[in-house]
Amino acid sequence: MKPSDDQAQRRLRQITPGAWVAAAAVDWRGRLIILIAYSGLVAIAGLTQLPPIDRDETRFAQATAQMIESRDPVAIRFLDEERNKKPAGIHWLQALSVATVSSAEARDIWAYRLPSVLAIIFAATMTARIGEHLFGPGPGLLAGVLLASAPIVWVEASLAKTDAALLAVTTAAFAAFVEILHRTADGKRVPAALPVCFWISVSFGILIKGPVILMVVAPAIAICAWRLRFVDVMPSLKPLTGLGIMLTTVLPWVVAVSIATEGRFITEAVGRDMLAKVGSAQERHAGPPGYHLLLLWPLFWPAMPLIADGAVRAVSERMKWRWLLICAWVAPAWTVFELTATKLPHYTLPLYPAIAIAAAAATLEKKPTPVATWRRRWGAVAYFMVGLTFAVALGLTPFAGAISEVFNPNAPPITSSLRPLTSAGLALLLVAGCGGVALDYYRGATWKPAVCASALSAALAWAALALALPSLSPFNLSTRIAKAVEAAERHELKSGAPGAILIGYTEPSVIFLLGSGTVIEAPSAGAQTAAQRKGGVAIVESRGADEFRARASEIGVSLSHIAEFDELNYSNGRSVRITIYAID
Repeated sequence: MKPSDDQAQRRLRQITPGAWVAAAAVDWRGRLIILIAYSGLVAIAGLTQLPPIDRDETRFAQATAQMIESRDPVAIRFLDEERNKKPAGIHWLQALSVATVSSAEARDIWAYRLPSVLAIIFAATMTARIGEHLFGPGPGLLAGVLLASAPIVWVEASLAKTDAALLAVTTAAFAAFVEILHRTADGKRVPAALPVCFWISVSFGILIKGPVILMVVAPAIAICAWRLRFVDVMPSLKPLTGLGIMLTTVLPWVVAVSIATEGRFITEAVGRDMLAKVGSAQERHAGPPGYHLLLLWPLFWPAMPLIADGAVRAVSERMKWRWLLICAWVAPAWTVFELTATKLPHYTLPLYPAIAIAAAAATLEKKPTPVATWRRRWGAVAYFMVGLTFAVALGLTPFAGAISEVFNPNAPPITSSLRPLTSAGLALLLVAGCGGVALDYYRGATWKPAVCASALSAALAWAALALALPSLSPFNLSTRIAKAVEAAERHELKSGAPGAILIGYTEPSVIFLLGSGTVIEAPSAGAQTAAQRKGGVAIVESRGADEFRARASEIGVSLSHIAEFDELNYSNGRSVRITIYAID
């Protein structure tokens, strides 16, 4: 019997948004659409609102801009210096993005960040694919959702650096590897495209961040080849084909950059940048063993109550190939990162997909042991405490100036355009949401609070990256300087003026915003350069201002005041007074 229109309408009204999502998630296409939409929504939180960030992001962006301007895809330069640290892969991706949606002259930082956004979306979908192969569609989808909403992930999505791209190619390599293992274990034929995809991903990873991807992938392959005797791992990977792919993709650029830099790139990138970080802490980025483990909890906040469960289950069931792969993906590389002298939070990012999958798989355990129950309860408490910390930081954003004055009375006042009522409301909503999620976790639920925790973290991404951080005056110092120069019609890119002269304040963000003709000088030499750059500007920090003005007066360079800024330089924590002079 056909139902009446009224009955159909009543049934339709009974379908909740959650039911629509659940219905869509039954089909793999629906899961893909959900994940792309969700991860994209999280990843774009800081795309346009967040100002250019010092220092790594703007160093990469400026080097890419110069690559576009010089039309040299081989050598990497920052102003007139060689930047022999990372391979050119990320610069090629950024250059392609800028050429497609913007221009080098526009200096739109969002165009340089776009590859990171797309990389995070891709990484989330690949994580879901791997999780689906290992533990089924539900845990796979949840793993992708958890990864996309991890604070470390949405921060990297908002920065024009290498780490999001490295995460993407690492997950792509493991997705191909898992497919190979799955087919081989089931006695199915391995399509030739799978090992090709694996080796292309590894090759791209080398072009993005050197041998880091090998440090993650190689131990996993070796352990699986050793332990999984029923799977012919190495023959299935076609190592000779892989060697050919790597030589074809990586070697031409290595030869070209070695010729262009007379061998300096290899010497400096491997010796000074990579190996030096292993033995000694570079740029004051030190930390004891356990540093990354401690940071895992806030950096992977949505999955906190499930991470320990996933880790315990991975270790206890490591003889099963699915869990062995998780252990082989995480344990060797994590150990190396913990023992390396130089430590930064994003170093372990390529391992987060495996952690997300293990955490999502922990939701499959229907009857946890008493020990597991208490483990989740402690995880719920820790989750709430971290969320409370985030909420307090968000709520206090408008009062950053008053807080800074307490600790450093002589520092310039920090201002925020975020209204106290707005920040307080957001903080209270975050606390309430955290409380509900923590309570659900405490009572033994897993799937529902995990999804809600992910949604809360996504909301935090928008609150932090689109509202709180852009509202703070120190993050906008270089932008304000560039706007003042543009308003005076002395901007190299906007007005065709000579490149700016920087004395004292030399952060990469201001160089990126002002243009590649910018020069960095000492006070006396800056005055000499000013004599050849009439119609331009000199941007002078107070520590060198007297010497600069005195020397300019001696050689007859006329200066006029444009603007002055008293601000905190967040890159080094120092107070700066910056004056912009017009060179007449």
